[in-house]
Amino acid sequence: MNSSTNDCRPEALESRFFGLWNRCSLPDSGADPTAVWETLIESYNEPWRQYHTAEHLCHCLQELDLASTLMEDPQAVELALWFHDIVFQPGAADNEEKSARLFERSAAGHFKPDLAKKVSVLIHTTVHRDPPQEENARYLCDIDLSSLALPWAQFLADSAALRAEHPETPDAVFYRAKISFLSSLLDRSAIFLTEFFRSRHEHAARENIRRYITELQSKGYS
Repeated sequence: MNSSTNDCRPEALESRFFGLWNRCSLPDSGADPTAVWETLIESYNEPWRQYHTAEHLCHCLQELDLASTLMEDPQAVELALWFHDIVFQPGAADNEEKSARLFERSAAGHFKPDLAKKVSVLIHTTVHRDPPQEENARYLCDIDLSSLALPWAQFLADSAALRAEHPETPDAVFYRAKISFLSSLLDRSAIFLTEFFRSRHEHAARENIRRYITELQSKGYS
């Protein structure tokens, strides 16, 4: 059972990460997670991050805890959550690829190869290009998108934080891409890929997205 993530203090997150790392490590591997933890927390505290922060990670872990008993491999999903945003350069197209590689380097010699491979593949799915078919990946993607269903004020705050991460991108370019991505989610038969998250978040997420697109279009973005 995972510890509660209602406490998002660094020391609480550190304790949770150390526990996960040690549970997943090979016996007698000597896997000390201290250096990995330091890399994680330094990454999430990078000054250009406004949305992809430890707060987003903590939200994802809270959502994971709600559905972990339904997952085939919740520990692999959780490892992927910890690492899926560890590399974040605004505007880069290979953040997920680099995040997966960093995880693979961190896990080498400490985890079973099949677990390391599974987590690496999961990290790649958070690009959110095509809905994955594998069940663990579907849970992971649903968790990563779950903030779309937050109350409207928080949805707007998250949207502003995402915008702030791309200060060099003109508004017209940024919001055109934003509308395109959000519209692609609306075009799906369902935004969320698992029954659990679909029943929990689908309606609120669609309402938020439609309202946000309407507001952007009223400001002249399309």
